[in-house]
Amino acid sequence: MLRTRSRSSSARCPHCEEHSRRVHGRYERRLTDAPLGGFPVVIVLLIRRCKCLAAHCPAVTFAEQIPGLTGPHARYTPVLRGQLRRMAEVLAGRPGARLARRLGMMVAKDTLLRLLRAAPLQEPGPVPVLGIDEFALLKGHTYATILVDLEARRPIDVLPGREAEPVARWLAGHPEVEIVCRDRATVYAEATKQAASQAVQVADVWHLWNNLAKAVEKTVAAHYNCLRSAHKAALPLMSRNHRRCRTASSTSTAGPVASSRPSASGTAPSRNSTQQAAPCAASAATWTSTTTQSAAMQGRRMSTSS
Repeated sequence: MLRTRSRSSSARCPHCEEHSRRVHGRYERRLTDAPLGGFPVVIVLLIRRCKCLAAHCPAVTFAEQIPGLTGPHARYTPVLRGQLRRMAEVLAGRPGARLARRLGMMVAKDTLLRLLRAAPLQEPGPVPVLGIDEFALLKGHTYATILVDLEARRPIDVLPGREAEPVARWLAGHPEVEIVCRDRATVYAEATKQAASQAVQVADVWHLWNNLAKAVEKTVAAHYNCLRSAHKAALPLMSRNHRRCRTASSTSTAGPVASSRPSASGTAPSRNSTQQAAPCAASAATWTSTTTQSAAMQGRRMSTSS
Protein backbone atom coordinates (compact mmCIF):
# COMPACT_ATOMS: atom_id res chain seq x y z
CA MET A 1 0.00 0.00 0.00
CA LEU A 2 1.36 3.38 -1.01
CA ARG A 3 0.12 6.67 0.50
CA THR A 4 0.57 9.83 -1.51
CA ARG A 5 -0.95 13.23 -2.30
CA SER A 6 -0.69 15.93 -4.92
CA ARG A 7 2.00 18.60 -4.47
CA SER A 8 0.37 21.20 -6.71
CA SER A 9 -0.99 24.30 -5.06
CA SER A 10 -4.12 24.49 -7.22
CA ALA A 11 -6.54 22.20 -9.02
CA ARG A 12 -8.22 22.63 -12.39
CA CYS A 13 -11.97 22.48 -12.75
CA PRO A 14 -13.01 19.81 -15.32
CA HIS A 15 -15.99 21.91 -16.47
CA CYS A 16 -14.58 25.37 -17.09
CA GLU A 17 -10.83 24.56 -17.07
CA GLU A 18 -10.20 27.29 -14.48
CA HIS A 19 -7.71 26.78 -11.62
CA SER A 20 -8.79 27.11 -8.02
CA ARG A 21 -6.80 27.28 -4.77
CA ARG A 22 -9.81 27.27 -2.45
CA VAL A 23 -10.08 23.87 -0.74
CA HIS A 24 -13.53 22.73 0.32
CA GLY A 25 -12.48 19.40 1.85
CA ARG A 26 -10.29 16.31 1.56
CA TYR A 27 -10.89 12.56 1.33
CA GLU A 28 -8.91 9.41 0.61
CA ARG A 29 -9.23 7.57 -2.68
CA ARG A 30 -7.96 4.03 -3.33
CA LEU A 31 -6.56 3.04 -6.71
CA THR A 32 -5.42 -0.46 -7.62
CA ASP A 33 -2.18 -0.44 -9.58
CA ALA A 34 -0.28 -3.10 -11.53
CA PRO A 35 1.21 -5.80 -9.26
CA LEU A 36 4.81 -5.55 -8.14
CA GLY A 37 6.68 -8.84 -7.88
CA GLY A 38 3.41 -10.77 -8.00
CA PHE A 39 1.88 -8.80 -5.09
CA PRO A 40 -1.06 -6.43 -5.55
CA VAL A 41 -0.38 -2.71 -5.17
CA VAL A 42 -2.93 -0.22 -3.79
CA ILE A 43 -2.35 3.54 -3.95
CA VAL A 44 -4.10 5.56 -1.23
CA LEU A 45 -4.35 9.07 -2.67
CA LEU A 46 -5.36 12.12 -0.63
CA ILE A 47 -7.76 14.05 -2.87
CA ARG A 48 -8.77 17.67 -2.40
CA ARG A 49 -12.27 18.91 -3.20
CA CYS A 50 -12.03 22.51 -4.31
CA LYS A 51 -14.55 25.28 -4.94
CA CYS A 52 -14.80 26.68 -8.43
CA LEU A 53 -14.52 30.47 -8.37
CA ALA A 54 -15.74 31.05 -11.93
CA ALA A 55 -19.15 32.69 -12.00
CA HIS A 56 -20.23 31.10 -15.28
CA CYS A 57 -19.28 27.53 -14.21
CA PRO A 58 -22.23 25.28 -13.28
CA ALA A 59 -20.07 23.27 -10.84
CA VAL A 60 -19.87 24.50 -7.26
CA THR A 61 -17.18 22.06 -6.11
CA PHE A 62 -15.02 19.54 -7.94
CA ALA A 63 -12.50 16.82 -7.07
CA GLU A 64 -8.98 17.25 -8.35
CA GLN A 65 -7.65 14.73 -10.86
CA ILE A 66 -4.02 13.67 -11.22
CA PRO A 67 -3.09 13.52 -14.94
CA GLY A 68 -1.92 10.05 -15.92
CA LEU A 69 -3.04 8.50 -12.63
CA THR A 70 -6.71 9.14 -11.90
CA GLY A 71 -9.94 9.52 -13.81
CA PRO A 72 -13.55 10.22 -12.87
CA HIS A 73 -14.94 7.27 -10.85
CA ALA A 74 -11.94 5.09 -11.83
CA ARG A 75 -10.75 2.39 -9.42
CA TYR A 76 -7.77 1.28 -11.49
CA THR A 77 -4.72 3.16 -12.69
CA PRO A 78 -4.35 3.58 -16.47
CA VAL A 79 -1.52 1.02 -16.51
CA LEU A 80 -3.59 -1.70 -14.82
CA ARG A 81 -6.67 -0.76 -16.83
CA GLY A 82 -4.75 -1.23 -20.08
CA GLN A 83 -3.38 -4.61 -18.97
CA LEU A 84 -6.82 -5.87 -17.97
CA ARG A 85 -8.36 -4.65 -21.23
CA ARG A 86 -5.75 -6.45 -23.31
CA MET A 87 -6.28 -9.58 -21.21
CA ALA A 88 -10.02 -9.36 -21.81
CA GLU A 89 -9.49 -8.94 -25.56
CA VAL A 90 -7.54 -12.20 -25.71
CA LEU A 91 -9.20 -14.40 -23.05
CA ALA A 92 -12.59 -12.73 -22.37
CA GLY A 93 -14.25 -13.17 -18.95
CA ARG A 94 -13.61 -16.25 -16.81
CA PRO A 95 -10.25 -17.33 -18.33
CA GLY A 96 -9.00 -13.75 -18.12
CA ALA A 97 -10.06 -13.45 -14.48
CA ARG A 98 -8.26 -16.72 -13.59
CA LEU A 99 -5.06 -15.55 -15.26
CA ALA A 100 -5.31 -12.12 -13.62
CA ARG A 101 -5.60 -13.70 -10.16
CA ARG A 102 -2.49 -15.77 -10.78
CA LEU A 103 -0.62 -12.59 -11.76
CA GLY A 104 -1.73 -10.73 -8.64
CA MET A 105 -4.62 -8.76 -10.19
CA MET A 106 -7.82 -9.34 -8.23
CA VAL A 107 -10.59 -8.70 -10.75
CA ALA A 108 -13.96 -10.26 -11.55
CA LYS A 109 -15.05 -11.54 -14.95
CA ASP A 110 -17.81 -8.93 -15.18
CA THR A 111 -15.24 -6.18 -14.74
CA LEU A 112 -13.17 -7.56 -17.61
CA LEU A 113 -16.22 -7.70 -19.86
CA ARG A 114 -17.17 -4.14 -18.88
CA LEU A 115 -13.67 -2.92 -19.74
CA LEU A 116 -13.88 -4.77 -23.04
CA ARG A 117 -17.20 -3.15 -23.95
CA ALA A 118 -15.91 0.31 -22.99
CA ALA A 119 -12.79 0.00 -25.17
CA PRO A 120 -12.86 2.29 -28.22
CA LEU A 121 -13.26 0.52 -31.54
CA GLN A 122 -10.81 1.19 -34.33
CA GLU A 123 -12.26 2.11 -37.66
CA PRO A 124 -11.24 -0.53 -40.23
CA GLY A 125 -9.22 0.70 -43.15
CA PRO A 126 -9.05 -0.81 -46.63
CA VAL A 127 -9.39 -4.59 -46.56
CA PRO A 128 -7.59 -6.19 -49.52
CA VAL A 129 -7.64 -9.70 -48.00
CA LEU A 130 -10.96 -10.66 -46.41
CA GLY A 131 -11.82 -13.77 -44.41
CA ILE A 132 -15.46 -14.91 -44.19
CA ASP A 133 -16.75 -17.60 -41.87
CA GLU A 134 -19.80 -18.49 -39.82
CA PHE A 135 -20.09 -19.04 -36.08
CA ALA A 136 -22.85 -20.08 -33.71
CA LEU A 137 -24.41 -17.66 -31.26
CA LEU A 138 -26.62 -20.53 -30.09
CA LYS A 139 -25.54 -23.83 -31.63
CA GLY A 140 -28.25 -25.35 -33.77
CA HIS A 141 -30.48 -22.26 -33.62
CA THR A 142 -28.79 -18.87 -34.20
CA TYR A 143 -25.80 -18.24 -36.46
CA ALA A 144 -23.90 -15.18 -37.65
CA THR A 145 -21.17 -14.31 -40.13
CA ILE A 146 -17.84 -12.84 -39.07
CA LEU A 147 -15.60 -10.80 -41.36
CA VAL A 148 -11.87 -10.72 -40.59
CA ASP A 149 -9.08 -8.56 -41.98
CA LEU A 150 -6.49 -11.28 -42.57
CA GLU A 151 -3.61 -8.84 -43.02
CA ALA A 152 -4.31 -7.00 -39.74
CA ARG A 153 -5.46 -10.27 -38.11
CA ARG A 154 -8.52 -8.78 -36.40
CA PRO A 155 -12.31 -8.96 -36.84
CA ILE A 156 -13.89 -5.98 -38.54
CA ASP A 157 -17.61 -6.75 -38.67
CA VAL A 158 -20.31 -9.25 -37.69
CA LEU A 159 -23.31 -9.79 -39.98
CA PRO A 160 -26.61 -11.34 -38.90
CA GLY A 161 -27.36 -14.82 -40.20
CA ARG A 162 -25.34 -16.82 -42.70
CA GLU A 163 -27.11 -15.88 -45.91
CA ALA A 164 -25.62 -14.39 -49.06
CA GLU A 165 -27.52 -11.08 -49.02
CA PRO A 166 -25.81 -9.39 -46.01
CA VAL A 167 -22.38 -10.48 -47.25
CA ALA A 168 -23.09 -9.21 -50.77
CA ARG A 169 -24.29 -5.88 -49.39
CA TRP A 170 -21.08 -5.50 -47.35
CA LEU A 171 -18.85 -6.44 -50.29
CA ALA A 172 -20.65 -3.95 -52.54
CA GLY A 173 -19.53 -1.15 -50.22
CA HIS A 174 -15.88 -2.33 -50.19
CA PRO A 175 -14.60 -2.55 -53.78
CA GLU A 176 -10.98 -2.72 -52.52
CA VAL A 177 -11.32 -6.41 -51.64
CA GLU A 178 -8.91 -8.43 -53.82
CA ILE A 179 -8.89 -11.86 -52.12
CA VAL A 180 -11.74 -13.59 -50.29
CA CYS A 181 -10.78 -16.50 -48.04
CA ARG A 182 -13.86 -18.56 -47.20
CA ASP A 183 -15.09 -22.04 -46.37
CA ARG A 184 -16.44 -24.52 -48.90
CA ALA A 185 -20.08 -23.37 -48.60
CA THR A 186 -21.77 -22.10 -51.77
CA VAL A 187 -23.57 -19.23 -50.00
CA TYR A 188 -20.46 -17.08 -49.56
CA ALA A 189 -19.24 -18.06 -53.03
CA GLU A 190 -22.43 -16.73 -54.59
CA ALA A 191 -22.24 -13.50 -52.56
CA THR A 192 -18.62 -12.93 -53.61
CA LYS A 193 -19.37 -13.66 -57.25
CA GLN A 194 -22.33 -11.31 -57.20
CA ALA A 195 -20.87 -8.27 -55.38
CA ALA A 196 -17.06 -8.67 -55.75
CA SER A 197 -16.43 -10.33 -59.08
CA GLN A 198 -12.92 -8.87 -59.17
CA ALA A 199 -11.89 -10.76 -56.02
CA VAL A 200 -10.09 -14.10 -56.13
CA GLN A 201 -11.76 -16.77 -53.99
CA VAL A 202 -9.54 -19.16 -52.06
CA ALA A 203 -10.37 -21.93 -49.63
CA ASP A 204 -9.48 -21.61 -45.98
CA VAL A 205 -6.59 -23.82 -44.82
CA TRP A 206 -8.49 -25.07 -41.78
CA HIS A 207 -11.46 -26.13 -43.88
CA LEU A 208 -9.16 -27.92 -46.36
CA TRP A 209 -7.57 -29.95 -43.57
CA ASN A 210 -10.96 -30.59 -42.01
CA ASN A 211 -12.41 -31.84 -45.29
CA LEU A 212 -9.34 -34.04 -45.88
CA ALA A 213 -9.61 -35.56 -42.40
CA LYS A 214 -13.30 -36.32 -42.89
CA ALA A 215 -12.65 -37.90 -46.31
CA VAL A 216 -9.86 -40.11 -44.93
CA GLU A 217 -12.00 -41.14 -41.97
CA LYS A 218 -14.91 -41.99 -44.26
CA THR A 219 -12.68 -44.06 -46.58
CA VAL A 220 -11.06 -45.98 -43.72
CA ALA A 221 -14.48 -46.70 -42.18
CA ALA A 222 -15.81 -47.96 -45.53
CA HIS A 223 -12.85 -50.36 -46.03
CA TYR A 224 -12.38 -51.37 -42.40
CA ASN A 225 -12.90 -55.09 -43.07
CA CYS A 226 -10.34 -55.09 -45.90
CA LEU A 227 -7.72 -53.38 -43.75
CA ARG A 228 -8.38 -55.72 -40.85
CA SER A 229 -8.06 -58.86 -43.02
CA ALA A 230 -4.81 -57.56 -44.55
CA HIS A 231 -3.42 -56.89 -41.10
CA LYS A 232 -4.32 -60.40 -39.90
CA ALA A 233 -2.74 -61.96 -43.00
CA ALA A 234 0.53 -60.09 -42.43
CA LEU A 235 0.84 -60.89 -38.71
CA PRO A 236 2.32 -64.45 -39.06
CA LEU A 237 4.90 -63.27 -41.60
CA MET A 238 5.89 -60.31 -39.42
CA SER A 239 6.30 -62.46 -36.30
CA ARG A 240 8.31 -65.13 -38.17
CA ASN A 241 10.74 -62.58 -39.63
CA HIS A 242 11.03 -60.88 -36.26
CA ARG A 243 12.12 -64.16 -34.63
CA ARG A 244 14.68 -64.76 -37.41
CA CYS A 245 16.18 -61.29 -37.03
CA ARG A 246 16.35 -61.62 -33.25
CA THR A 247 18.12 -65.01 -33.50
CA ALA A 248 20.60 -63.72 -36.08
CA SER A 249 21.34 -60.60 -34.05
CA SER A 250 22.00 -62.59 -30.86
CA THR A 251 24.31 -64.96 -32.78
CA SER A 252 26.21 -62.07 -34.40
CA THR A 253 26.63 -60.44 -30.99
CA ALA A 254 28.24 -63.58 -29.54
CA GLY A 255 30.39 -64.27 -32.64
CA PRO A 256 32.86 -61.34 -32.54
CA VAL A 257 33.66 -61.99 -28.86
CA ALA A 258 35.12 -65.42 -29.66
CA SER A 259 36.75 -64.44 -32.94
CA SER A 260 38.13 -61.04 -31.94
CA ARG A 261 41.24 -62.60 -30.40
CA PRO A 262 44.05 -63.20 -32.91
CA SER A 263 45.10 -66.79 -33.51
CA ALA A 264 48.52 -68.21 -32.75
CA SER A 265 49.59 -67.83 -36.37
CA GLY A 266 48.72 -64.08 -36.26
CA THR A 267 45.80 -64.26 -38.74
CA ALA A 268 42.99 -61.67 -38.76
CA PRO A 269 39.70 -62.24 -36.83
CA SER A 270 37.06 -64.34 -38.57
CA ARG A 271 33.99 -62.81 -40.27
CA ASN A 272 31.35 -65.03 -38.70
CA SER A 273 29.29 -62.01 -37.65
CA THR A 274 28.93 -60.80 -41.24
CA GLN A 275 28.07 -64.24 -42.53
CA GLN A 276 25.50 -64.81 -39.79
CA ALA A 277 23.86 -61.40 -40.33
CA ALA A 278 23.30 -62.14 -44.02
CA PRO A 279 20.23 -64.43 -43.46
CA CYS A 280 18.57 -61.66 -41.40
CA ALA A 281 19.02 -59.12 -44.17
CA ALA A 282 17.76 -61.61 -46.76
CA SER A 283 14.70 -62.44 -44.67
CA ALA A 284 14.01 -58.74 -44.11
CA ALA A 285 14.17 -58.12 -47.87
CA THR A 286 11.86 -61.09 -48.50
CA TRP A 287 9.38 -59.78 -45.91
CA THR A 288 9.47 -56.30 -47.43
CA SER A 289 8.74 -57.56 -50.94
CA THR A 290 5.99 -59.88 -49.69
CA THR A 291 4.37 -57.08 -47.68
CA THR A 292 4.52 -54.76 -50.70
CA GLN A 293 2.83 -57.36 -52.90
CA SER A 294 0.16 -57.99 -50.24
CA ALA A 295 -0.52 -54.25 -49.92
CA ALA A 296 -0.78 -53.91 -53.69
CA MET A 297 -3.28 -56.79 -53.88
CA GLN A 298 -5.37 -55.30 -51.09
CA GLY A 299 -5.32 -51.91 -52.84
CA ARG A 300 -6.63 -53.49 -56.05
CA ARG A 301 -9.38 -55.23 -54.07
CA MET A 302 -10.34 -51.97 -52.38
CA SER A 303 -10.46 -50.07 -55.66
CA THR A 304 -12.52 -52.86 -57.24
CA SER A 305 -14.97 -52.99 -54.34
CA SER A 306 -15.34 -49.19 -54.27
